[in-house]
Amino acid sequence: MILGASLVLSLILICCQSPDKGVLSRSAIPLEVFPELDYLDMKPPGMEPELFAPGWISTEYHDDGAPLFSPDGSEVYFRIAGKPQSLIFKMEFREGVWTKPMLDSMQCRYGFQFSVFSTDGRRRYFSTKWRPDGSEGPDSDMFYMEKRADGWSEPVRLLGPVNTDKDELLLHVTSSGDIYFAADYPMNENTYPKGEGSMDLYVSRPKDGEYLYPENLSGINTEYVETSCT
Repeated sequence: MILGASLVLSLILICCQSPDKGVLSRSAIPLEVFPELDYLDMKPPGMEPELFAPGWISTEYHDDGAPLFSPDGSEVYFRIAGKPQSLIFKMEFREGVWTKPMLDSMQCRYGFQFSVFSTDGRRRYFSTKWRPDGSEGPDSDMFYMEKRADGWSEPVRLLGPVNTDKDELLLHVTSSGDIYFAADYPMNENTYPKGEGSMDLYVSRPKDGEYLYPENLSGINTEYVETSCT
């Protein structure tokens, strides 16, 4: 069954108005609209591209995308675009079948639109304007959460000069801990890593518990927009 626009709107309102910063339980969501699914109702992938989970993740009513699978394949997160905000849903693979989708309560709390796993699956990294005191900052900084037995930890802001007063967005994390991201730094200011004139790609490397000053990926960046390094 197709997830209609009215359902998405109701979920947005529930998420935004929850007294506990938008934290939702599965009982708060009308899950009967989702079918029982094995392998997301699809045959195992082959060499030809196919529409992913048509009719309930990929629908005619929404811009759906940004699927994120955990490294062990036991979780998937996907985004449904909407107004006033987009929502991220989560499914888990348990006892040979996928659970029905539930809202990702971490997104409701911390306001991020995309996240990525570390290669061992123990951390999720994201950019957000949320700040530890509960306020909203003027720019997006990079944070991570650590996986625990009872869920995810509170976000930790990346230490070091990697976070500036400009937006750091669209992260990708390597097995060595290097973080690749996009930012629109000025071309001729010594305060920031040198940009090429628009959104560019940078890398910051970990050292002694902090992330070092970002390096411009010269040879890849141009005066045009470069984003979403994977």
